[in-house]
Amino acid sequence: MSILSKYDLFIFDWDGTLCSSPVLSDVLHFFVKEFRIRTWGGAAKFGIDIDAAEKAAERKSKIFAELYEVYDLFFKAKPMPNAVRLLGFLKRKKKTAIFSDGMKYRLLKETRNFGLSKYMDFILSASSIDRYKPNPTGLFLIARKLNVSRKRCIYIGDMNIDVRTAKFAGMDSCAIASGLDSYATLKEERPTYIFRSLRAFLDAME
Repeated sequence: MSILSKYDLFIFDWDGTLCSSPVLSDVLHFFVKEFRIRTWGGAAKFGIDIDAAEKAAERKSKIFAELYEVYDLFFKAKPMPNAVRLLGFLKRKKKTAIFSDGMKYRLLKETRNFGLSKYMDFILSASSIDRYKPNPTGLFLIARKLNVSRKRCIYIGDMNIDVRTAKFAGMDSCAIASGLDSYATLKEERPTYIFRSLRAFLDAME
């Protein structure tokens, strides 16, 4: 069975996967990811009203939005090569979403600036629900909101923490080795699929 026919929902990480993450994001990811992998181990509670959580987070994010506007003047993020082409291809056939530890304000602004928001059925920031990777709550909530079985979902990311999050959620994973973690590091985590770039991932589906 082909990758395209096996899944109904393709959920993407943002920084390092669809977006060439800004320097600050890379640094934070590097220091935080292993701590989260080591310390998270309990069962997640999924009784979260996702719409209410997002509204509450939006009210709290004003100061972060103002700081990001200043930061964005000096460190411009860009879409990863073939991100637009890949999402355009998928949108004609499947549901697509983003789950990222990045702030919701930044995700919305950058997807809009890159022309990617029109391809997304839903965008969820872990900060909106206060459940960060590798806690799988965000993936559960996206699948539930878009009414897709977890067995028909795949999470695509550039770090071993993304692969781990997918496993905790009972979803398949796809590692893209053009972001922060190397091909060798990602391979050790044993993702369902691994590709060296988004172009290679797209080629496997076309």
